[in-house]
Amino acid sequence: MPKTVTVHELKAAAAADPKTQVLDVRELSEFASEGGAPGALVAPLSNDVAAAGLLDAQRPVFILCRSGTRSHKAAGLLEARGFAEVRVVEGGMQAWQAAGYPVERKGPAVWAIER
Repeated sequence: MPKTVTVHELKAAAAADPKTQVLDVRELSEFASEGGAPGALVAPLSNDVAAAGLLDAQRPVFILCRSGTRSHKAAGLLEARGFAEVRVVEGGMQAWQAAGYPVERKGPAVWAIER
């Protein structure tokens, strides 16, 4: 079962280690329209977290989605692939933005039709 952490714990971890692994499992259109946590790797859950091969299974991975639901599903997929330290960020990007933390945008802003 993955450990849950707050956005404040993620922010502290990222400040302490710039190479902190942050995985955003929202759809690309969501990331483009809403932005994401700086440095996050975008790997939509709909693609079965295909970017797992780009992550180090021996280091902690912090998972974000919009509110937290998809993060739990993605955590299960990563744990099944041998990731030992999987952390679900409670409240996802909604909590990140509510805390006033910076948001990184990549590409043009679009409206996320998936919602």
